[in-house]
Amino acid sequence: MKEYLDDIKETEQKAKYIIEEAEKEAKARINKANEEAEEFLLKVRKEAEEKGALLLEEARGEAKKEVERIKRMYDEKIREILNNTRPRIEKASELILEKVVNFYGNS
Repeated sequence: MKEYLDDIKETEQKAKYIIEEAEKEAKARINKANEEAEEFLLKVRKEAEEKGALLLEEARGEAKKEVERIKRMYDEKIREILNNTRPRIEKASELILEKVVNFYGNS
């Protein structure tokens, strides 16, 4: 009978040891999985940041091209307006000068 009780105790201790070892292994696997997940997330985040930076740089380049295109367009319109108004401005200047000379010349 004592042998059976000793066998039961020994079996219980072995079971307890197996359970503790299994728990340790499970915790180790969970920790490793968490570390791998964290590394993966850091890698994905870094790649996303790099891709975002590239997209931002491309967008800035496109915006700069568009600004230059708009600037050229308005510079051309301003030149066109100046070219169209220059003769009128010169004529108006001549008329003003003539009025001033006539006014002061007759005084």
